[in-house]
Amino acid sequence: MNEIEKYINTGQHWRAKELLQGRLNCDVYQPELLESYGRLLLAMHDDAEAGKYLFLSGERKEEYIEPINIFLNKYRNKNRNQMFYTFPRMIKSTCFEELPQALKKEMLKVGVHAWKPRKIQKRSIDKPSSDVTFNIFLFVLVLVFLIGILNGLKTVWDLVVH
Repeated sequence: MNEIEKYINTGQHWRAKELLQGRLNCDVYQPELLESYGRLLLAMHDDAEAGKYLFLSGERKEEYIEPINIFLNKYRNKNRNQMFYTFPRMIKSTCFEELPQALKKEMLKVGVHAWKPRKIQKRSIDKPSSDVTFNIFLFVLVLVFLIGILNGLKTVWDLVVH
């Protein structure tokens, strides 16, 4: 976190935000990371988004209450699934039962029900995706077509010249 703190202390919140966002894309629940990101968003005056991460961290400090309430009120009259869909991968890939008891209780209170961890499809970088394979095939096909046209033009040219 030293690098992130350096950026925060020098007023480069956007850079600290980029680094923290990358770390949030993991499959393990890390409440301290959620809290750090929430505090950063709070410093950037993004109270509703800060409230989401502070809520999910499970920390309930006095200065967190207002942004958490802003976040929860945003979904007060909406389908609670909409709230769940905004949660980061870290939460969705964690089993509900593995969350802190207080957070589970609050989630149930606001209408977010228990879930099973989302299975994350990991793409292998060793094996090209079907899009890449198709693009290579298309490139080769166009290349063969162009070579055929050039051969045809050469044959016509040879007939005309001789």
